Amino acid sequence: MGRVTERRKVIRIRDGAISSRPDTLVTEEPMEIRLNGKPLAITMRTPGDDFALAAGFLVSEGVLAHQSDLQNIVYCAGATADGSNTYNVVDVKTAPGVVIPDITLERNVYTTSSCGLCGKASLDAVRTTTRWPINDTPPLRI
Repeated sequence: MGRVTERRKVIRIRDGAISSRPDTLVTEEPMEIRLNGKPLAITMRTPGDDFALAAGFLVSEGVLAHQSDLQNIVYCAGATADGSNTYNVVDVKTAPGVVIPDITLERNVYTTSSCGLCGKASLDAVRTTTRWPINDTPPLRI
């Protein structure tokens, strides 16, 4: 096991019987996303595929439109008081000439590992931050 899972004692209640045993649980840790060295957002995630998560977030926010907009993504050392690397902070560097839209680094951005619509006030808010057209789709019928 590693950072993705950990062993913990759990209490199990089944048919009125209570038992305790160790179990393997998925780990969740915060990850700070920095854009060109400046803090932008924090999201919770299961460690792994951190660079794809950061890049996907920046695509959804309209910062990155093409693969060529991305110069590199690195883990940041020194995220703790003793300077060790926790692998919980990534810095995304955009390619020279990429114009950063007005998501502004001054605003607080709430992120989740969901589709990105959570936290938006309306579909119009989604339409104003994306670089691609969002077509209306018929409602899902079950």
